[in-house]
Amino acid sequence: MTENYNITFEQAKELNIYKYTQSHTIEELKDFKSIKDIYINNNLVVLELGNIDIELTISDAGEGELISGYYICTVNDKGNDVIEWESYDWAEDEVIITDNLERDMFNIMIKYAKENKLYWSRPNN
Repeated sequence: MTENYNITFEQAKELNIYKYTQSHTIEELKDFKSIKDIYINNNLVVLELGNIDIELTISDAGEGELISGYYICTVNDKGNDVIEWESYDWAEDEVIITDNLERDMFNIMIKYAKENKLYWSRPNN
């Protein structure tokens, strides 16, 4: 089975396996270092497409320096009807927060899925 890596943002949003959550406004995210309730490794934005997600995450770069990045997670089938999310890898794309954040994250996730042969229609193991 192969994935349709040419799926558009609009097509994906119509699927019942598409979910987007954002904990702060775009303006707050642009200045994430000033968010009062921020936690290290906090997923500020999560976009799920079936068995893949991309998360806008804040990390500690050391000496109190906070950085943002996109992290990819996948669903893996552990057998005996046990399915769980697992961390996969950091996407190398630079985080640029714009009014098109959801679309940008989708495009990065699809590019990463294609490059790494990840599936949203079935577990990734």
